[in-house]
Amino acid sequence: MPPDRTTSAAPTRGRARARSDPFGPLDRLSSLAESLAGWSGKYPDVTVTRRVVHAHPVTALVDSAAGAQMVVVGSRGHGAVRSLLLGSVSHGLLHLAQCPVAVVRHHN
Repeated sequence: MPPDRTTSAAPTRGRARARSDPFGPLDRLSSLAESLAGWSGKYPDVTVTRRVVHAHPVTALVDSAAGAQMVVVGSRGHGAVRSLLLGSVSHGLLHLAQCPVAVVRHHN
């Protein structure tokens, strides 16, 4: 799936901006379902709500986290030195989210 793009130069608070989807909502939902396949069986007590949002990732996550107790996001960890730095999404969430943010990286 290609990366999501936006015309916004900086994250904004408030509702996510709607924009056209070149792949169609059914393709996006199908791809999301494939990515999550098997996890609900492995963790049946975890409630998952599937949504496809067309907005800057920081804006979409901040809006979705309204009322949350915590936001947990992953880190790509591009090597030893770069893994010490936060990505733009993690950085934006730390500054804009109204709740604690945990940035976790994959453990080998």
